[in-house]
Amino acid sequence: MSVREHPTKANTWIIDYYPQGRKGKRVRVHFVGNEAEARALELEIRRQHVNSSPINPKIVDAIPDWLQEMANNYQPTTLRDAKTCLKHLVPFFGHLFFNRLTPGLIEKFKSHRLATGVSKRTINKELTYFSSLVNWAVDNGYAEPLPFKIKKFPKVKAPKPNIPHPDEIEAIIAHIEPKYRPVLLLLYDGGMRRSEALKLKAESINLKTNLILFTGKGNKERIIPITTNRLREELEKALEKTKRGYLFVNPKTGKPYDGIRKALIRAAEKSGIERRVYHHLLRHSFGTHALAAGLNLRAIQGVMGHSTSKTTEIYTHLLGDYLAEESKKFDAFIKRKKGDANTG
Repeated sequence: MSVREHPTKANTWIIDYYPQGRKGKRVRVHFVGNEAEARALELEIRRQHVNSSPINPKIVDAIPDWLQEMANNYQPTTLRDAKTCLKHLVPFFGHLFFNRLTPGLIEKFKSHRLATGVSKRTINKELTYFSSLVNWAVDNGYAEPLPFKIKKFPKVKAPKPNIPHPDEIEAIIAHIEPKYRPVLLLLYDGGMRRSEALKLKAESINLKTNLILFTGKGNKERIIPITTNRLREELEKALEKTKRGYLFVNPKTGKPYDGIRKALIRAAEKSGIERRVYHHLLRHSFGTHALAAGLNLRAIQGVMGHSTSKTTEIYTHLLGDYLAEESKKFDAFIKRKKGDANTG
């Protein structure tokens, strides 16, 4: 930054400064007055520039503040996902300053992760959280906006779930530990999302109307019918123990359970089921089996809380796959009968 007298205009001073540093664009100010006033203005410009300049820490040093904001404003599961992704992002980017990021570095990260056998869908998820961190840093004065957009892989479709047979679901229900049974039934009989089932409150259940009313994904009001007698019985038991607040609280933490996946896996193993079992598979199974049972698509959409029928229509495709797989059993049955006839 410099102050100098204008070569042709009286009582005029030229103030040059570079907001982005010497290699950045120059800004020139013409000031009419005396030299002392011009230098006072220069000093004020310097002060404002310093105060408005990004802190520009190393990426790893900004992460604790970002995670704190995540903890304040997002679901615990989202925070957990962010921390999981950071385990792979920090070793690669953490030592850098935000203004050292380049498109080439992003591509090197993608190549590095692909080489470890990670799917493109997982890498996209990691880059989504990284973009969120960078945007937060810009919004909070830690960094200047990047001169490029963090480029992810073209959208990768999630693989279609392999829907279990109803008998497999019933076996898991029969073998799961009693304290987890109501959550399992909310996922399968009620078609609820994991976070919805685990954070269900006593006040949300109306046994007189046989309905569950709560605020679901996207802060949308949801109404779910209590579809089966066994689900109602489990909810009645839970309400006898808890009149207000969360129904399913982990006694170790005093907070709702984060998940019951380990319990699902144990129940599947006891049932002799080898397939991968997880929370959302039960919700997918509800959608597919409900369609097979004759519920119309619109009703299923309402129960599952899908904002558009397009999401619910996935279950028509899953039903087709499920029925095609089941039909193979008939073919095997016919072949066995023919074999018996030939040997008879």
